[in-house]
Amino acid sequence: MEATQAKMYARLGYRRIIKTPACIERLPNETLMNIFDHCNVMKTEIRQDHDIYPCSVLQRNTMLAITHTCFRWRQVALSTPTLWTHIDIDPDHYYLIRYALRCVKLSNPAPIIVYFRPSAKGGDLRRSLGVAFEDASRVRKPVINGYWKP
Repeated sequence: MEATQAKMYARLGYRRIIKTPACIERLPNETLMNIFDHCNVMKTEIRQDHDIYPCSVLQRNTMLAITHTCFRWRQVALSTPTLWTHIDIDPDHYYLIRYALRCVKLSNPAPIIVYFRPSAKGGDLRRSLGVAFEDASRVRKPVINGYWKP
């Protein structure tokens, strides 16, 4: 069967596909880091306060896709602190607080920018502020977005 298929491909002008690494697999880690950094919308797309939440969602989804593509991409992304420096904290969602805490740890020792929204639903402010300022010496810029009710 394979011989017949090979003859047919030869007649049609097809070449046998040789298993070689894809071009992206040959890129150096530094180039991958730069590509991943350009995918970080929290660094590039926030122009106004109302851009923070959509960019935060997109950033989480992008980093999830990058870290779940292959083992090498995961290793490169998790070992690049600058990818995790823009941290959005939403006290109304426990899983987002956990994600923010993970970002604080992954971004060490780089300076971080923290975007904080006050709770609209009575979320755990103390815990979320604790995450935001867990390593307060690294907070380069705190951004508080929303309305405070006394």
